[in-house]
Amino acid sequence: MFTPTVDEASLKHTLVAYLESENHIELSKIIEHSDLNYEPQYEFSGVVSYQRKLFLIIRVPIAFKKRVEDQLSILNKYVFDIYRDDNDYMLTNIKIGIRAIQLENFNVQDNSIIVEKESVYSTLIKRLVADNKLTDLHKKYLFEACSVGSSGNMMAATMMLGCAAEIALIKLVEATFEFYKKNKSDVEISNFEKKVMGAKTAFIRLDELSKRLKIEKAILMSFGVENVDVFFSIFEIIRLTRNDVGHPTGNILSKEKFEVQLSAYMTVLNQYQQLLEGLPTVKVEINN
Repeated sequence: MFTPTVDEASLKHTLVAYLESENHIELSKIIEHSDLNYEPQYEFSGVVSYQRKLFLIIRVPIAFKKRVEDQLSILNKYVFDIYRDDNDYMLTNIKIGIRAIQLENFNVQDNSIIVEKESVYSTLIKRLVADNKLTDLHKKYLFEACSVGSSGNMMAATMMLGCAAEIALIKLVEATFEFYKKNKSDVEISNFEKKVMGAKTAFIRLDELSKRLKIEKAILMSFGVENVDVFFSIFEIIRLTRNDVGHPTGNILSKEKFEVQLSAYMTVLNQYQQLLEGLPTVKVEINN
């Protein structure tokens, strides 16, 4: 019976920490999302009498297989440093395999969406399902962005995320206008209506709104927006999908960049909702 000197979970945990400590950060993150399994062999090692060979199979996400194979010598160094052979088995080989993609099925808004388990898509979908504040239309575009993005249709995914961002922008403009009506002069309110609410395109509306809100940094911070530039990054998809006269650009995000953008969107969603609720209630006290 095979009993490892270091169990699979402990090997993985130690290997991840070891790689990170040696500044192999990317490789460490890949191993963190991989499966490590021992495969005892019948063949003898030829080193110790009746000692058999032991293989380690590292099953990685398919997108990273080639990258890990290119760094196999690094893995060999650290794995063999961690594992301790005994009289029964000697670790002799490390092989790279593919981790099976695990899927999740979500039934949302009368549609079925199948995405990879524990992905940015499944995380956002769960977040949206539990949310009772975003509008159904806003959710619809985000659900669709997850659906087509996870299947690799990046043109549709980019456009759907752009539509979601435009809806989010409109709602933020409305909340900011309520803030202006309580705290700004008639001239400033009139300019807001003309240049922000009356902007001909979402592209221009975004520029005009961000310019005004960035001045209110202290108020934004009171609603959890610590980095204004990071917050407004979720709207950058609008600049990608629409030109300055409002026409579609045809620009498409790569799958990797789309997932980064989707993750950023999810990160600031709570701040966004706090602003929608809080900005209209703010009354700035003016000290005489």
